[in-house]
Amino acid sequence: MSIRVTRRLTYKVVESSKQTDELQREENKTSKASKKEKKLSKQGKDALKKDQEALKRDQELLRSFVAPTRQDPEPSKELPVSRIDGLDKEVLKVFGVQLPSLLSHVCYMFNEMEKVVMIYFSLGKRITLDLIKKNIAKNCQKAFTDAVLGKILAIYPESYQIELEKSRFNKPGQPVKYETLLKPNIKDDLHPYYHEEYVPKSPSKQLYSTPIKLVSPRKKPQNLDYIPSPPRSPRKGQAVPLPREIELHLGPKFEGWRKHCRSAIMKYKLHQYLLKEHEKFLESHPLEGLKEGVFHPDFVVNRIDITPIELPKPKQPAKQMTMMDYLNKVPTTGILKSVEKVTEELRSPEKKVKLEKNVDPVPKSGAKMSLLERIRQKAKEAEEREKRKDPELIERVSVLETLQKTALAVICSEYNNRTSMDINELYKKLNFSIQTRKDAFERMVGVLSEIASSHIDVIHLNQKKFVKMVNNDRAKLTEIINEELERCKKLMR
Repeated sequence: MSIRVTRRLTYKVVESSKQTDELQREENKTSKASKKEKKLSKQGKDALKKDQEALKRDQELLRSFVAPTRQDPEPSKELPVSRIDGLDKEVLKVFGVQLPSLLSHVCYMFNEMEKVVMIYFSLGKRITLDLIKKNIAKNCQKAFTDAVLGKILAIYPESYQIELEKSRFNKPGQPVKYETLLKPNIKDDLHPYYHEEYVPKSPSKQLYSTPIKLVSPRKKPQNLDYIPSPPRSPRKGQAVPLPREIELHLGPKFEGWRKHCRSAIMKYKLHQYLLKEHEKFLESHPLEGLKEGVFHPDFVVNRIDITPIELPKPKQPAKQMTMMDYLNKVPTTGILKSVEKVTEELRSPEKKVKLEKNVDPVPKSGAKMSLLERIRQKAKEAEEREKRKDPELIERVSVLETLQKTALAVICSEYNNRTSMDINELYKKLNFSIQTRKDAFERMVGVLSEIASSHIDVIHLNQKKFVKMVNNDRAKLTEIINEELERCKKLMR
């Protein structure tokens, strides 16, 4: 029994010692975790301090880069300066007013038209009515018709200048087409609603600057602007960036502030048109006690529309001439003598003898040739005539005829804004309207420079040919070509 009791006691002691060991281990773990947390909190605080010190250093560096005379303006005193402030107060008041449906549609289409015109005018491109219609239909899925343009010009005629010009894609033998050109009026479009003296002068500000490495004034600055080159295949080698050539635009500019001013003036004019229509309505429907700024209850605002003005159209004859009219004017003539002679020669001898027997019974002396012999003789005469002709003269006549018909008009139109052009570039533009081979085109230019050396000249420079137009006088050139053509035709006879 004593042995069993001692065994139980030893087992309980071992269990109690194990429990105490586990408790000590857990206490050690918790103490270690708390120590780690304390260390992490210290590290986070140190990192925050370092970040704050780095920010202070950056701010001090930025302040050192700014000129010492600069003073940051107070936010309460700094006011935005806009050139729209130069408009009259009446125009600016109406800018926030909502127009009726038909008039607001005209105003919306005017703003969309201004966006397209502003882009193409800054690029220096021709602005046609078809181009505006195409872009507005693409941008806002609405049709810009001739009637809408007529309404815009009826309300705001100072906004645009309209001209008619012959289309560049007219082909010979087809009716002449015309294009409607639009030019924004930038000189007096804002008169008399805009005053330059009303615009507050903006305070001169000195911008933040960073230190830049000094560059010699003699050397050309490099690596300023580069156009990113398109990605290439690794087999074709590394792509080289192309330098951008900076060009100053010294011509008239259609700027953003002007667009906003024109939009405000257009809205003001539409509002004034609405008020005038209301005054006309009051003349026929008077009402006593009507307050100022309030419309008549019977006056339907959404029905007010603008009568569009007619756009310029090409001049056409009062009566269109038909083919029957032309044929009636042409005198009816009999068979030509030359045709009669040929038909007489082609008649067979048997038939001729029969006719002669009927007409004149006396036979004529002399042997007559058969039909086959006469055909062979005609072929020989034609061959001899062709041998006598000069092939160079025939080619020269064909070149002069193409110049007279179409080529000269295209060449003169390409030299309206320039005096010289590479012959390859001129050939591409001419080939678009008149399809010719390059050797034939060079022959054409050579003949033209030969007969009109005072007007056109071919210059060889750096293994390239340049065609220089000294005097772009189309009438004089056509006169020279006609004289040369007549001279060549006389030589061919």
